[in-house]
Amino acid sequence: MPNRGAIQGRQALVIRTSVVQWGAVFVICLILDFVLINQIARYLVYGIEPSNRRGINALYIYAPICTATAIYALWKISRYRPMLIVAASGVLWRQWSDATIPWSAFSDAEVLSTGRHRDLRLRLREPLQFPPKRRRGFQGEPALLIRANGLEGNIDQIIDAVFDFAPDLFQTENRRSSEN
Repeated sequence: MPNRGAIQGRQALVIRTSVVQWGAVFVICLILDFVLINQIARYLVYGIEPSNRRGINALYIYAPICTATAIYALWKISRYRPMLIVAASGVLWRQWSDATIPWSAFSDAEVLSTGRHRDLRLRLREPLQFPPKRRRGFQGEPALLIRANGLEGNIDQIIDAVFDFAPDLFQTENRRSSEN
């Protein structure tokens, strides 16, 4: 279980890439690849066609997709390192930047809910002062959107850690929505 605590000498929240989740993706993709490549080989070597002609075309499309996904999952597993650190000094969210963003750079925090899925948005006061690593899709939205997908921790741990270190970022209604 990740460590977390408040500013008074407690440890920071450190969340790493989830080896279990990405390992499951890798294994599932390998199994699908085996099945798909087996079907392609049966068609090419023995001339055994799938039940319809569109089926063989689908095999040529899905086999590379499964292979690429398996390689991506293996890459994610090999990069087992802290992806999110919430500490007294600020937030390090590797999907945004490799630098720690201090608490003073954030204007507020908000829990976003879509059905059962929740994310944490931390708005930056000066977004250009802490630009994202990848500019793809960056429209100057001054916020870090933190999702727990593919990580060892869950969104509740992240929300609690941010609240412990910077409770003034949460407005009353946002904190209540995070406790549900």
